Amino acid sequence: MYTLDLQSEIPIYKQIVKQTKEMLIRKVLQDGEKMPSIRELASILSINPTTVAKAYEELEREGILVKIQGRGSFISYDEQDKALRVEENLTQLASVFKELKLLGFQNDEIITQMKDILSTLD
Repeated sequence: MYTLDLQSEIPIYKQIVKQTKEMLIRKVLQDGEKMPSIRELASILSINPTTVAKAYEELEREGILVKIQGRGSFISYDEQDKALRVEENLTQLASVFKELKLLGFQNDEIITQMKDILSTLD
């Protein structure tokens, strides 16, 4: 489910948040699906439960998880959420492109950089 890089500069809780989002996008996790308890996931990943709790809190803040007292944490993510996130990301991307243009980058240079970045994501 999760693959943690303990040597990474990225904190473990952020790795969990990022990978949870990636699993949503790939439809590995579905809206309404029950997540493992904090203790369960900490045990599976051999990490401190506080780290998992921090990741779950972040996912709750972002509206991806909902905690139901006495029942656990559930994925709360639907197509409307996805559409809003896509729109937010495209707005951020437009801001980055605008800043690169202000720094003197030409369109072809931006496209080349974008392709290089995309190739590292596969």
